Amino acid sequence: LAKGVAVNRSLVELELGSTGAGDEGAKAMGAAVAQATQLRTLTMEACDIGPVGGAWFAEMLFAPSDPISEHSIKKIDLRGNLLDEDSTQAFARALCESTSVGGLDLDLGGSKVNEVGVEWFAKGNKTARLRLFNSGMGDAGVCCLARQLHMDRMDALEYLDLCGVGMNIDSARELVAALCTGKAPALLVIEVGANPAVAHDDWEGLVQELRTARPLLDVMWKTSDPGSQQPQD
Repeated sequence: LAKGVAVNRSLVELELGSTGAGDEGAKAMGAAVAQATQLRTLTMEACDIGPVGGAWFAEMLFAPSDPISEHSIKKIDLRGNLLDEDSTQAFARALCESTSVGGLDLDLGGSKVNEVGVEWFAKGNKTARLRLFNSGMGDAGVCCLARQLHMDRMDALEYLDLCGVGMNIDSARELVAALCTGKAPALLVIEVGANPAVAHDDWEGLVQELRTARPLLDVMWKTSDPGSQQPQD
């Protein structure tokens, strides 16, 4: 399959969710997609890709190339795989150092992300839509994100999913403070449901503060809001 993908010049979308591709499949597909000049969407949701496979995938897909070339890939869905903090960090770094990828819609929901991974994602500024729900990034990761925003990084980001990451009210305040000053100016939607912060007495006031400062920013946090499990196109 990977060989066919590499030489297919008309393939624009590839759905491989729940196929059990594993680490070897991820490595092969990363190399193949790097050569598939027309492919725009790759879904490998719940494919049993582990830490090694995730790092391999990114290394092969985002390998440095001719800086004048542009990769066709615009959406990668790796939800529900088994990437740990080290492999998502390697993924984020490879993406950051890529010369041919930009404006990416990336879903790493369920994979583990730490502060270093957050920093690489922010430094690279290669994602337009980033889903990190249930990533376990916690307060340290959220505060790191706020610091990165204060450094005027992630200015291309339009959509951010931080549902269920373990964000408490203090780190939420840090994030809101950064957004209220106009950081991440392209951001239109942020999802933050299923975090401890939303149960705090100060939460709704904090949301109102953000909505006042950023009236065009949609803050989604109630259970009635569209869920993170259904990616938006």
